[in-house]
This record gives sequence, C-alpha cells and structure tokens, in this order.
Amino acid sequence: MVPQETLTPPRQGEKDDSARGSTAGDGLPPSGTVRPLNPDIEAGQDLRNGKTPTDPETIVANGSPGCDETTGDLGRSLVAISNIAGLPQEADGLPGRAGTLRAGRSSSFHGKQRLAQSTQVQSHVFKQAPAHEEHQETAASVILTPKQTYDHIVATGVAKTQITLAKQVTQGVMAGFYISFSFMLCMTVGGQIDHIQHEHPGIYNFILGSVGFPLGLTIIMVVGADLFTSSCMYMITAWLEGRVATYYVIKNWIVAWWSNMAGCLIMAQLVVWAQLFAGPKSAFPIYLAKKKTSATFGATVVKGIICNWLVNLAVWMANSARDVTGKAVGVYLPVSAFVTLGTEHVIANQFELSLAKMLGSGIPLRTMIVSNWVPATIGNIIGGAFFVGTLYAGTYGTLYERMWLRTTQLYIWIVPKRIRERIAGMYDAVYDKLYGWIDWDAITAPPNPVPGVGTSAPTVAAVVSQRTFKHAVSSALVDTPKLLVTAAVAAVRNPPMTPFERKRTSVGLGSDVV
Repeated sequence: MVPQETLTPPRQGEKDDSARGSTAGDGLPPSGTVRPLNPDIEAGQDLRNGKTPTDPETIVANGSPGCDETTGDLGRSLVAISNIAGLPQEADGLPGRAGTLRAGRSSSFHGKQRLAQSTQVQSHVFKQAPAHEEHQETAASVILTPKQTYDHIVATGVAKTQITLAKQVTQGVMAGFYISFSFMLCMTVGGQIDHIQHEHPGIYNFILGSVGFPLGLTIIMVVGADLFTSSCMYMITAWLEGRVATYYVIKNWIVAWWSNMAGCLIMAQLVVWAQLFAGPKSAFPIYLAKKKTSATFGATVVKGIICNWLVNLAVWMANSARDVTGKAVGVYLPVSAFVTLGTEHVIANQFELSLAKMLGSGIPLRTMIVSNWVPATIGNIIGGAFFVGTLYAGTYGTLYERMWLRTTQLYIWIVPKRIRERIAGMYDAVYDKLYGWIDWDAITAPPNPVPGVGTSAPTVAAVVSQRTFKHAVSSALVDTPKLLVTAAVAAVRNPPMTPFERKRTSVGLGSDVV
C-alpha cells in the first residue's frame, strides 16, 4: 500500500491548496516545493555569465542568487543600507538584539525585523524578471498567472532595446498600418449609420466601438509590431525593474511615435487614392476630426489617460493568453470599450485627422497638433506608464523595495548618525512597551478544534473548580488588558473562523482565487 500523507489543517487565515495539489492562489509554488513555475523567474539569472547558483546559503546571504548591484539586485544594497541605518547587528553603534526579537512587525526606518525564535528566519529574495532570450513560457497552460504575465511584459520591454533601428522603424510603420486598418473599418461601418447617430447615440457608439477597432491591436499582438501606446507600458516596467536605461525608454517612445505617424500617413494617402471615403462618405471623417480638435486641452489629456489605460489592459490580457482565441478575446473587450466611450488614442488620431485633412476638412496642421496630438500623447503616456505599468510594478515587481532603498538612503544622508541612534533607541522602547502586551503565540496559533468534532469542550464548572475565587479575580484584573489588546490585533491580522469555515478547511478545500 502507498502511504497516505497526513492532512494538516492550515493556520487561521491561510489558504489551503492541498485538495488541488497545485500551486497556491497567488501563482507561486507552495512552501516546500522545489520545482518553481519558471526556474529563470523564481531563481534569478546572472545576466553576465548566465549561471544560476543553487546553494541556499548563497541565496540567503546575498539576497538574490547569482546577481550583484550591476544587474539590478536589491538584496546586497538593502542589507548594506539597512545595516548603516541600524539593523540588530553590531552596526552603526547599535547593539544587537537577536535574543529579544518578536514576530509581527518591522520598523519604519532602521529596518529591524523581529521574528520569533521558534520560527525560521528567511531572507528576502528579490526576484528579477528574465532576460528576453531566457524567458520560458509555462507549457500546457491556457493562461499565464499575473506574475508570469508581468515578467513576460518586462522581458518584452528589454527585447525592444535589442533590435536595430531599422527593424524598430519597420515595426512602427506596420503598427501604423494596422491601426489605420481598424479605424478605416470602424468608420466604414459605424460611421455611415446617419439615421441613428443622433437619434440613438448609445446604439451608434456601441456599433462604432464593437466593429472594426479591435482588429488592429489583435493583429499587432499576434503577428508583432511596435505600437507607441503599448510601449508606454512595456518600457516603463523594464525601466522600473532596472533592466533598461532611461535613454532606451525615451528612444523607443520617440521612434515608435514617429514610425506610427509614418504608417498612418501612408495609409491615409492610400485610402484617398482608393476613394474609399469619396463623396458623401467623407462627411463622417471630417465631422469626427472637427469634434476631436474642438475639445479642450485638459479634456483630451484625460480622455487619453482613460484610452491607454484600457488599451494596455487589453495588451496585458493578450500577453497572458497562450492561443490566438484568447488573445483576440482579451483585446476585444477593453478596446471596444475605449472606442465606445469616445476616448482619444493618439495613433488612431494620427490616421483620422490626416485623412480628414486630405479629404478637405480645412483644419490647420497647428490645430491638429496642439489640440489633439500633444494632449492625447501626454494622456496616453500617463495611462499606460502609470496606471498599468507602474501600479503593477509595485504589485508584482520590485518597485516598492527600490522605493524603500532610496528612502533609506535619503534618511541616512540627511539624518546624522547620533540622531539615528537616538531614534532607534526610542523606537525600541516604544516597541517593548506597547507590543509586549500582545500575545503573539495566541494570534499565530492554529484554530481550536470545533467542539463535538473529535474533542469534547471543557465545562465551565471544571475550569472554575481549578482556581480559587481570589485567584480568578486577580488574574482577570491582570490579564484583561492584555487579552483585549491581543483580541483586537488578532481580529485585524487574522479574522476568527466560524465552525463551518474550520470544518471546510479541515477537509482540505482550497481557494481558486488568483
């Protein structure tokens, strides 16, 4: 017989994935698993020599395997800076307190980490996104986890710096072609329904956004091209992870913007020569161009933010999908939403305004640039670089660790050493006074067994009989404040479980939330 593994109920507030036998809900392998989803992502690659040390002592000591400051590793930098600011080690004149560490908190500026002696202290391993040539996609997976998708996006941003200028220009021109195709189809279908344009604006906007425009971004995500609006997210994530220099970010954005412009101008001239919008059909492109250039500068910026926010969410979803159908569905929903809402996409506007001018709209070039292209570009950069790239760099990347490192460096540079020692001493005194009231063992202990399920609940009489009345009163007066503080902290850190929740947890039902 094959011995069966004993099922241990998880602690209060923890997820139990034993029923599925797979990775936890956050996309990372469970504790004790030696096979990561992606060895390059989880272990970290040495970008200089391609070697990955597997010695756990090396990982714990250095903070990141096989990396140093030149490759964007934060482990050694954080250890060095925190030592200067006042870690428990004998550094910066502060005495070590290895024997008095408690679990449950970390300090603000001098970086002390207090853990129970009974628990194993593990160093932070700051993970690095893989290089573009080292990225390995998970086999037999319909969709990547958000963390894997983020690593894939960072690797794509790094890959954009490895191609030659000629190839980048070619890809940018093709992206202008594909966006022009989508806007051309959009105006041909939804733009020619004159009788419902003013009578039923909701249906008109729905048709305008649903038919046509998702085509261009779907083609770009499947066959490949360099679109400026999606590069806002790709390049900023690679830059925030320390993988590319600022020069490459600015260079990519400038080259992509002008290359997309070239593709839109070429396609607009081809449309004029083909007479696709000749005669009465030219009324809608001219009307739409005047509408886009009549909005205020601030309104166009905000429309650009909303637009590229949705566009880069579509790019993110398309990157997470592993098949063409998944990419098309991931692109369709956000892209149709931003067109239906009437927001501003600078590359699409390059084609539309250029086509309208060629058709005789009479809009001056200066008005097109100042009233639409400039504010739409600013809004698109903010929407893609901040609302998607930066926020997810903090969620799945090392942005917050880098911010903490810079803040600690600034604190050490501004505050003198003697004052830092006094602040550390006061901080320790406050900790010993306040956090000493909390019973950390009671908070982190597993839930008590449900009465009637395998154990019997002790009666009140049996408990009272074990102590005298005087001892009970004195103990209540002494222990009540501590119990109240412990219960308050426990309710915030680890909400109590009901008997029904304990029973479900005991049978090994896990969570499918990613």
